[in-house]
Amino acid sequence: MVEVRAQRKNPLILIVDDEVFMRTVLREALVEGGYAVFEASDGEGALDSVRRQVPDLILLDVIMPGMDGFEVCERLRQTPEGKHLPILMVTASEDADVIDKAYAAGATDFIAKPINWVHLRHHIRYMLRASLTFEELRQKEHRLAYAQRLARLGNWQWEKGDSQVSLSEEAFRILGLPWEKSGLGLKEFFACVHPQDRLLVRKGLDQLWHTPELFSLDYRVVTSYGLERFVHGQAEVVLDPVGKIVRLVGTIQDIGERKRTEEKLLLAGKVFDNSEDMILIADTKARIVDVNAAFTRITGYSREEAVRWKLEDLRNGQHDEQFYVDIWYSLLKEGYWQGEVWGVRKNGESFPALVSINTAKNDKGENTHYVCIATDLSRLKETERQLQYLSNFDPLTDLPNRLLFHDRLQQSLVGEMKHPGMLAVLFIDLDDFKEINDTLGNQVGDRVLQEVSQKIAECVRESDTVARPGSDEFAVILRDLGQSGDAASVSQKILDQLAAPFTFAVKEFYVTLSIGIALSHIDGEDAEELIQKAETAMVYAKEQGKNRFKFFSEEMNHQVQERLV
Repeated sequence: MVEVRAQRKNPLILIVDDEVFMRTVLREALVEGGYAVFEASDGEGALDSVRRQVPDLILLDVIMPGMDGFEVCERLRQTPEGKHLPILMVTASEDADVIDKAYAAGATDFIAKPINWVHLRHHIRYMLRASLTFEELRQKEHRLAYAQRLARLGNWQWEKGDSQVSLSEEAFRILGLPWEKSGLGLKEFFACVHPQDRLLVRKGLDQLWHTPELFSLDYRVVTSYGLERFVHGQAEVVLDPVGKIVRLVGTIQDIGERKRTEEKLLLAGKVFDNSEDMILIADTKARIVDVNAAFTRITGYSREEAVRWKLEDLRNGQHDEQFYVDIWYSLLKEGYWQGEVWGVRKNGESFPALVSINTAKNDKGENTHYVCIATDLSRLKETERQLQYLSNFDPLTDLPNRLLFHDRLQQSLVGEMKHPGMLAVLFIDLDDFKEINDTLGNQVGDRVLQEVSQKIAECVRESDTVARPGSDEFAVILRDLGQSGDAASVSQKILDQLAAPFTFAVKEFYVTLSIGIALSHIDGEDAEELIQKAETAMVYAKEQGKNRFKFFSEEMNHQVQERLV
């Protein structure tokens, strides 16, 4: 099995840049952030450094003499050490072709020069977190493949209208065929079934396309070298969003090997204790007889506490009685169940787990034990939640970002058709914000953005939306307005709210805003059009002296277009 790269206390970052000054600045910033750093001045040095010591992340410059960053990235991806390393490319251009070329070369992400240090810290933090999660998921895939080899369980899928069946490597092995990633033709697939069972299997699978019920059958296959093998097969349909059947998915399991494997699992306690997944063994009366070290580590219950329970004592109240009835029905009928279950730790905290339960039988075919293997999904679920948050919200202000703002505006415009009110889009830009950053520093600038976002939010209703689409830009959706004067009132309220001075580090200064307003029914019904017109009005407000609001007008748009030309 392939093991996960060990997580370091201080993540190690390789800086690749031919400029000494740039490497020095990056090194100091990263060391200050708690990272360990080593450097390479060119592409060959980078490749050699990774061969000698694999970092947790590579910060790679694009423009370098000799081998540029694109080639370095491509060559790293061809090595075992660099195949899955997170690579953050540093480019002086945000041109789409450059970005596409970076991703085509294998870059994980990119950041433009001049480097925004706040963005760099966020990039590195989340890339390292995503890399660790990816490594853990990759390890779980290896464990799954390893478990499939132990359990002699293969899987397959058959797309509707396709003449081939895709099989896993273990399925090919069970059928005694060399593994072909391209799959197996339908004729060859059914030819592997014993002639006396072939019609029954074909009829059962064909019936699934019309009657989507679970297919479950013990039958025989004949390997390529003439050996008969009993297998247990299961299959079910996969539906598209409109309820149409698009494919069949199924499993094939060597029944004889499964019995031997389950007996080994019951006897090999040390193997269980070394697993990162929770393993629990219960007798036929559902009394727990053993748990592994991962179970005690994840749940907080000791082995001595757990072996006094029945399986029903693990319930935490988040599933109804029918849920557990269905599990036992599947175990008694099929000898196997798999699904997501909510467990509970000793401290009362609930957590999601992917649980597989197998029925262990003796040579007479009698049930002797139940073997439960559970994977804690807490970290995966949290990572999914964080990624969902980052894709929709600005991490500095917790406001919706440009993507979510655009989505809410489109929904508001659709909903507006059902109400007589008017909708307004306010595009807000901080006046001379760059001077705050330049004179007082980015940290003060960030705090200003946070306070401004709070003050704007205090001026609108809960039903309205405040977003941060850009660095020093804010946008507001005002719903169900009675007249255009309501938008003006809110805009003036925002300007008045910002009239008080800001005080940071015993320094007092003022922040003003320029606001552009676009109205539905007057300026357009399209989200992009309203945003563009509100932004045009904001630019006009700046030109008229800043610290004011302006409504959009066609005359204003013509003036802006003429200056652009």
